[in-house]
Amino acid sequence: MNFGIDKIRLWSKRGEIRDIDFKRGHINILTGGSSRGKTSLLHIIDYCMLSSEHKLPHDVINDNVAWYGLQFYINDKTLTIARQSPTAQQVSNLFYFSPIGKIPESPNANATSEDIKVILQSEFGLDSSVVLYGGRGLKDGTQMSFRYFMLMNTISENTITNSDVYFDNQQKDRYRVALPQVLDLSLGIDSLENISARERRNDLQRQIDKLEKKKSLSTGKGLFESEARKIAATAAEYGLIEKIPKTVDIAFLKEIVASSPSPEASGQDAKRYADAKAKMFQINRKMRKLREFSDEHKQYKATLKNTLDSLKPMETLIGQSDQLLQTEIFDELINGLHADLKALKKATATNLPVDTQVANMLRELEKEKKENQELIDALPKKTKSFETIIEHAKFIGRIEAKLESYHEVVSDDPESFNGKISELQSAIQDIGVIDVVETRQNINRQIDDLAQSLLTEADFVMDNYATWHPAFSFKHNVLQLRKPHSSLVENVGSSSNHMFMHLILFLALHEAAAVNESRFVPNFLFIDQPSRPYYGEEKVKDESHLKSSDAARVSQAFVLLDNFVSRMKSKHHTDFQMIILEHVPTEVFAGLKNVHILPEFREDNALIPATWKSRNTTQ
Repeated sequence: MNFGIDKIRLWSKRGEIRDIDFKRGHINILTGGSSRGKTSLLHIIDYCMLSSEHKLPHDVINDNVAWYGLQFYINDKTLTIARQSPTAQQVSNLFYFSPIGKIPESPNANATSEDIKVILQSEFGLDSSVVLYGGRGLKDGTQMSFRYFMLMNTISENTITNSDVYFDNQQKDRYRVALPQVLDLSLGIDSLENISARERRNDLQRQIDKLEKKKSLSTGKGLFESEARKIAATAAEYGLIEKIPKTVDIAFLKEIVASSPSPEASGQDAKRYADAKAKMFQINRKMRKLREFSDEHKQYKATLKNTLDSLKPMETLIGQSDQLLQTEIFDELINGLHADLKALKKATATNLPVDTQVANMLRELEKEKKENQELIDALPKKTKSFETIIEHAKFIGRIEAKLESYHEVVSDDPESFNGKISELQSAIQDIGVIDVVETRQNINRQIDDLAQSLLTEADFVMDNYATWHPAFSFKHNVLQLRKPHSSLVENVGSSSNHMFMHLILFLALHEAAAVNESRFVPNFLFIDQPSRPYYGEEKVKDESHLKSSDAARVSQAFVLLDNFVSRMKSKHHTDFQMIILEHVPTEVFAGLKNVHILPEFREDNALIPATWKSRNTTQ
């Protein structure tokens, strides 16, 4: 995809203008000292390209800038997007847009982000049918955004020397989940048509799975009955019912729902109804607990009665004790047995004080329940819930949902499921979906071959790894090095090696996209200070260009980039633009034919002119 930046414009809060101009089809290099605003150029591009958040520093930059503008070319068009400066961490929703690339003297809002997004989505060849597979932080079926493809266009300061992360924004779930599909489309592994066919097939399979579940439910009513008993148990805990019947069927669940109206009254009526309803739940719980106690007590007495029956021969023995041979402990034994038997008879009596007490408590609760029900019946009732019975309303909703799902199951003829499932399976067979596994393997080898050629160009800077073989991992989205004639993958050391590995991978990916005629990858790359491992943040004093020096290694990196731009023009007939931020001396780029050096950001020259800052501080 033909893409690049022509101009970045800043409008000050006093109406002044600051332009940074770039050259198409060239490596645009902006050098300068630290804290001059160079890195903010990447943040400005991202912000103008509809970012939902921003990294623009407030001190100096946002404090002075009213609007940020971006003039860029895409395919055969030149467009301009300007966006009002953010407030604190809140991005602005005010946009200026020109479909012919016009940059105004003073921008005014004339478009929404959605308007601009539709245009950019179209330029990237994306529509609502292009969706992403779900994952953490990304809902299944989310529309593919053009912004995801710009993962291929930046190597920021946070990643350029990172051995484990090669792509920006991987700390954000949605970008990390989207990256595999972005690579598939960008490299020609997959196509929009194939993704659409796969989505139709997956949708049909989801319908089949739903029917299979209904079919299983329709032939397995035991599952419903088991769940219904669990609902009844919870209803008893809530006090909606006094006890769980032996058979819990649909009619019983419907009765729970029917007997649990919710009120819609105002003032004292609403409060009285809610209080009465809550009290009814308490009464039902108390009655259930008492009945449980009564049942357990009856079982206890039955157990004691069995024990008493087993000791009846001992009662006969006690009655004939005067005829038995007695020892010195005979009286003590007989007296003890007699006392135990007497206690058992008392404990198993038909009516005990505790039985009477429980019966009285139940009668009182029945009376209280009746009075409370009469109060509830006398109050106005409509459909609404109150805070005092929110849990009650939620539970009733669960019962109704279960009844609805069971109704759907039993209302269909189980035999009809087989016919519907067969029709859907036949429709799946008619959808041609290409398996991209083999294609991905072939593209993987292509990337490795391209990376090998680039590694050969950068032979001396990679020390002992010049003869090793690059191996791109689609699983981990990183470039690795494999020892010749071995399966050993090396953990490459030194930040300078990591920097070159990043450059090699991105150049290989872009060339693979060009070879496979991808329409999704912008021919553009923004790199933040590739010399970072050698020179840090400031300009060096020693400008020696010996082959073993750091300067020579940095020069080789730019030779690699320069050769790539030339190759894209001559071999693939396409322009490729780069914007590179640097600190190194401009002599490092001497002799490179595709390099365009911007005015250095030094002394008074910075992203925010000194005059803007001085005026701002004097206001």
